[in-house]
Amino acid sequence: MTVGILSLLWNAGGAFDYLMAQTRKASYVEMVPEEFRAQFLAYVDGMPIWAASGWALGVWASILGSFLILARSRHAVTAVIASIVGLAVNSAYTYLIVQTNLSMMTGKSAQLFTALILAVLLLLTWYAVRQRALGRLR
Repeated sequence: MTVGILSLLWNAGGAFDYLMAQTRKASYVEMVPEEFRAQFLAYVDGMPIWAASGWALGVWASILGSFLILARSRHAVTAVIASIVGLAVNSAYTYLIVQTNLSMMTGKSAQLFTALILAVLLLLTWYAVRQRALGRLR
C-alpha cells in the first residue's frame, strides 16, 4: 500500500509537468530562463507525434500502474513497463534527435532527472513483478 501511494505521488509530478507544458501554463513556462523560453516552447510545439505519444504514454501509464498497484492488480506490471517504453521513446527524441539543448533550457540536472525517473520506474517494475510472483497482485 505504501509503495502504491508513494509511486502515485511521484508519478503525479510527471503528470503535472506534462499538463503544464501541454497547456503552456504561464507560471510553469516562466520557470524556464527567459532567454530559453521561446526555444522551450518551440521544442514542445515541434515534437513529432511519436515523441509526444511516448511522453503521454510514459506519464499516463505510470499513473495507471500506481493505481493498479493500489488495486492489487497483476496488470500493474504491464502498465509500468509501458511507462518505461514511453520514457524511452520520448528520451530518444529529446536526447538523440532534437537539436535543442534541453539542459541549457531547464538546467544541468535534466539528464540526471531523466535517469532518476528511469531508476524509479525500474524499481517499481521490480516491485510489481515481485508482488505478482508472491501472489499479492491478482
